[in-house]
Amino acid sequence: MDVERYTILPRSVLSERREMVGKIIARLGRARVIPVAVATLLMAAVVVACGSDGAPIPDNAPVASGIDSLFQNALIANPGGSYSIDDLTAVGYKKSKQFDTENLPYAREVWYGFFNQRDIEVWVYESHEQALEFGVDPAEVAILRHNTPDLFFNVTSYGAYVVFGNLVMLCQLELATCEALIAELD
Repeated sequence: MDVERYTILPRSVLSERREMVGKIIARLGRARVIPVAVATLLMAAVVVACGSDGAPIPDNAPVASGIDSLFQNALIANPGGSYSIDDLTAVGYKKSKQFDTENLPYAREVWYGFFNQRDIEVWVYESHEQALEFGVDPAEVAILRHNTPDLFFNVTSYGAYVVFGNLVMLCQLELATCEALIAELD
């Protein structure tokens, strides 16, 4: 028979803790403590209500990870596709500025431009595999900065990315920005 053991605190420790809690409540005032307590209880109820039903997760269940699972702002498609910047301009992508590739290993070209009045940055790789291996991590970093102001309170405008064939595209604000462009490529 297992017996659970509890540590019984001496009365002096309990009195000190009660006194400390009383001082905190007095300092904050009861008007502030009650809303905090109610909010805490509501959060606990949400956590319990959104919990698992206890059913086991199958071994072959898909595992979501990274930004894609949190925000649904990434798309990986067309692994057999191979495109150039000329293919994009042929369907309406407007090149604005070409960047140096030294910060993006294995990228052949890096272009900033727009499509349907939205910014899209395009990184061209040799293959889909290189785009996945060398382009996804920098793309995730770029979109993580989307809502994070820098020292001068500038916010980047890239909210999603697409790996489409050998291209990595950073999409202004949302995935639909790039989806409109890749729809023209197909």
